[in-house]
Amino acid sequence: MRIDGVSRGVIDTYSPSDNVLSVVYPDLGPGTHTLTLTVLNQKHSSASDTRVHLDYIDVWDGTALPDGTFEHDDPRLIPSSNWTVATQTQARSGSYLQGGSNLWVPFSGDGLTYQAWVTSNGGTVDLLVDGQLRQTVSLQRSTARLEAWTLTGLGNGPHVLQIRTASGTATMDTVTVPGHLPGAAPTGLARSEC
Repeated sequence: MRIDGVSRGVIDTYSPSDNVLSVVYPDLGPGTHTLTLTVLNQKHSSASDTRVHLDYIDVWDGTALPDGTFEHDDPRLIPSSNWTVATQTQARSGSYLQGGSNLWVPFSGDGLTYQAWVTSNGGTVDLLVDGQLRQTVSLQRSTARLEAWTLTGLGNGPHVLQIRTASGTATMDTVTVPGHLPGAAPTGLARSEC
């Protein structure tokens, strides 16, 4: 991986199961940058080939991302295509997402809160920030209800929360970034699907 001709290291994309790997480079500064990916003729000792599958590249131009509580259907959230909507009157908007594999939330600031529907058959999700695992949470409880987890100490600046299903069925109701402004589609953020 090179950015503006400078090596940013080798990324090992091997995983024992189908998964998404996120790599974040937050320190590029303003201006135009060039990303160069070179597939090396090397492989992880457990891999069967040297293929690399690129899914997307997100770029951000520094435009402020608003604080607030963002519902599961807010355009600020970027879900994988395998989530379904479940009706539940106790959920913030009367429904929540369930059964998907990944969901990304761009945000600015030091922390946020993830709220999900927990049930007796709930799964487990990994909460990653900027590609780094911050917490694994169980969504299994004997009594169905909404429950929330807060991540803090993330440092100021732009971040991406990834909610990744670790096992079973994941759910997602809202993500709250400190503040109470209404959700809005982010400006300055663009995803390029590959």
